[in-house]
Amino acid sequence: MKVPEKVPDKVVTTHLGARTAKPFRASMVACACLASLLTLAGFMSQAAPAQASQAKAIASYQIEAAYDAQAKIIAGKETITYLNDSPEALAELYLHLYLNAFRDENTTWMRESRGVSRGFKSDPQRRGWTDVTAISIVNGPDLLATSQVDETILRVSLPTPRAAGKTIQLAVEWKAQLPRFFARTGLAGDFVLAGQWYPKMAVYDRGHWNKHQFHANSEFFADFGTYDVTITLPAELVVGATGLPQKETLNGDGTKTVSYRAQHVSDFAWTASPRYRSATRQVADTEVLLLYQPESEPLVQRYLTAAENALVYFGQWFGPYPHARLTVVDTPADAGGAGGVEYPTLITAGMGTLGLPTFMTDGGEVHFLEMVTIHEAAHQWWPMLVATNEMEEPWMDEGFADYATTRLLDKLYGKETSVANSPRLKFGYLYLHRGQYAMVPASTVIYGRAWELKNYEVAAYSKPALVLTTLESYLGQERMLKALQAYVQRWRWHHPRTEDFIAVVNEVSGEDMKWFFDALVYGTGIVDYSLVRAQTQRQKDGSYASKVVIERKGDVIIPVEILAGFRDSSTKREKWDGVGKTVKYTYSTPSPLVSAMADPQGKLAIELNVLDNGRTVNVQYGPLADLSSRWLFWMQSILQLIGFYG
Repeated sequence: MKVPEKVPDKVVTTHLGARTAKPFRASMVACACLASLLTLAGFMSQAAPAQASQAKAIASYQIEAAYDAQAKIIAGKETITYLNDSPEALAELYLHLYLNAFRDENTTWMRESRGVSRGFKSDPQRRGWTDVTAISIVNGPDLLATSQVDETILRVSLPTPRAAGKTIQLAVEWKAQLPRFFARTGLAGDFVLAGQWYPKMAVYDRGHWNKHQFHANSEFFADFGTYDVTITLPAELVVGATGLPQKETLNGDGTKTVSYRAQHVSDFAWTASPRYRSATRQVADTEVLLLYQPESEPLVQRYLTAAENALVYFGQWFGPYPHARLTVVDTPADAGGAGGVEYPTLITAGMGTLGLPTFMTDGGEVHFLEMVTIHEAAHQWWPMLVATNEMEEPWMDEGFADYATTRLLDKLYGKETSVANSPRLKFGYLYLHRGQYAMVPASTVIYGRAWELKNYEVAAYSKPALVLTTLESYLGQERMLKALQAYVQRWRWHHPRTEDFIAVVNEVSGEDMKWFFDALVYGTGIVDYSLVRAQTQRQKDGSYASKVVIERKGDVIIPVEILAGFRDSSTKREKWDGVGKTVKYTYSTPSPLVSAMADPQGKLAIELNVLDNGRTVNVQYGPLADLSSRWLFWMQSILQLIGFYG
């Protein structure tokens, strides 16, 4: 029999720590070993579409480019067909020249990053830049003289405003140099990954141009369209790119010309290397093409299986992958920063087991390769299909991708072993996120512009993944997946904001979730429960009177489960709504209480401190709490070292 009531002053009891001792201890030891080894290795709202949204070509490109492998220069010309899909006439257009971020040390990107990305340094001898040499309206006036470049933004003044609903075609010629690889795009020997390599239309959305400079903690935002791209380059290079190949022609002068076409995409990237080998796997209507280094031959099936799992499960959970091909790129070891990058229909992965010694992985598996491949594949939904603004709301792409990654890794490999499962190394992906979140100020907010966020990795990746995982636990799997499916159906090919996602969740769940999002997305709310007392006493009649007391230390009121365990293996499970600061449960049972735990299944993934959630009666676990604190340190170290992907 239970009797919730107000609680007197707290009584000293012993800490059990987090969920259960055995897997937690294993995770701590494994992660400490792994970290040591790795260290040595060195607004204005827009109404949602009423029905499933349809793709609309806003910015389409016809590009002809030539890559000079000796000079390391790309020379190109493009015709941009831009539809003014806004209700306003536009007197000017804006284009991104992303490679100018790497022109010198004085750009916004270089100042903010100090020339370092993912631990890799820029090479002052191999800068990146884009020079626009001509720009005009097709069959119209030259615009170069009236255009202005401001670091990574090109402003184009139009002689006559373009009316709402009308298109305009720009003819642009440019030259570009890719930097020595260290930040998502560039060259490493004869390896090329060309991302953000062409002048690219900015987005006009909800009454204004998204014309931010390229910041170090910032990715990209673009409209959908059709790309027809031809590239001339050395004949020995094997090429992969966004979309599908159309034609390959040998030119007889040591070069070849390849052409690709991609529809309903927001960007175009390509890669080339003479060392690439290829393997394919058909997954329903999609071909997975793997371009890999010869030394990665043993990893081929792992890559293909990871990509297949991503396409199958994400397709079931969020909606089908809409393209006929997904290209997965295994990057070379000397291309620091090339692994873990996402573009439409093309992703880069890598890592394997990071060269971990066999004594750590014998008899088990380390899923780093799968983790990165699945995370990048998740980006094909967020934001390559549901095109959120990665500059202004990065949590909506990185956070959603990491939530999806956590969900799939847990399903494939188990929650407590989803990253590593061997006799000496066991931990799950959610543990990594919890560890990093616990090491930053609780005031870290996840909503905001990428370059203004404090603790960017936590704000964009870990905390959003924990928030969404907690939301799923609260709503239940069925309602969560229905909400995500409705969100994709309603907003694919468009640019939703945070408020649009919340509106879908409210609609599908049948609840007003404002309290949840205000606290955990827009605000600094904290979820934190503590089991402050667990005691038992034998009565004269031989029965036992037991008491369990739980305190809500955080300011977010969210239901929490409590599990009381007794010596005869019986249990009592409660559910507290969290209202009030404390709650007490009393029991009269034939067997004594031996343990109690708040949130025994770990449903509150966003809980700040899980070390005081459990207690035992008459058993000392003091050292475990100390070890758990060190576990959090190792979690942060690992995340910093492997958190290189986008």
